[in-house]
Amino acid sequence: MPPQILADPSKVVGYRLPTEAEWEYAARGGNKSEGFRYAGSDDVDEVAWFDRNSEGMTQEVGLKLPNELGLFDMSGSSLNGAPIPLGTTMKLNRRIRTSVTVPSV
Repeated sequence: MPPQILADPSKVVGYRLPTEAEWEYAARGGNKSEGFRYAGSDDVDEVAWFDRNSEGMTQEVGLKLPNELGLFDMSGSSLNGAPIPLGTTMKLNRRIRTSVTVPSV
């Protein structure tokens, strides 16, 4: 039976989102880290989509270079105007809006 797509993340069984520390470790390249400013490069255009290079639209995953662990799209955001360098501390807006698009079959 194919996995069920759920719009409510609290109802998903057997999976979880990474902790902030786990996400940061993965974005930094884990034990293979080369100390880049962004996840996989010091050149943000090589690894991230943001307003200046995306025409203000979200982009397909995996079109930029991966980081040292082979993970794609760990820098940049469809919600921010510019990517934030790794290690930057910032306050987050606590109101979170989640939307899930389920393709029609």
